[in-house]
Amino acid sequence: MAGGITRRSMQRVAAVCGGGGGCRSLSIAARSIDKLVEGKQLHGVLPLTNGKTLSTNGGDNTATLFESAMGKVIASMATGINPDAAIFDPSGLVLVMDGEDGNIMLIAPKTATSPGKIAVGG
Repeated sequence: MAGGITRRSMQRVAAVCGGGGGCRSLSIAARSIDKLVEGKQLHGVLPLTNGKTLSTNGGDNTATLFESAMGKVIASMATGINPDAAIFDPSGLVLVMDGEDGNIMLIAPKTATSPGKIAVGG
C-alpha cells in the first residue's frame, strides 16, 4: 500500500494510509489490521495534536479530519481540485495544497472548519 506511515509509539500502533483504500491501523501487539477511515485517491496524511489526523482525498476533492485511534470522521471538507500535500502551520492551521487549481486551502482542525483559501496560481 502506497502512502504515508506514521507510528504512534505510546499506543504501539501504526497508521498505514494511501491509495484508494483509505487508512488502516496496524497493531503488532494485537496482531490486527483494522480499517480507520475511507479515502479516495489518498494523497497526504498528517497526524495532528489531540489525537486527530487529516487526510487529503484527490478522488473526491476533500480533506477528512478524523480521530486517529478509532477512525471516527470529525469532518469532511471540500477542497480545491486534486488536494495533495498537507502541512501544519504554527498558527494552528493546516494548509492543504490543491494540485490542479493552484490554491492553498486553510483548515482549522480545532473547529473542523475552513477559514478560507490562498490563491497562488500556477
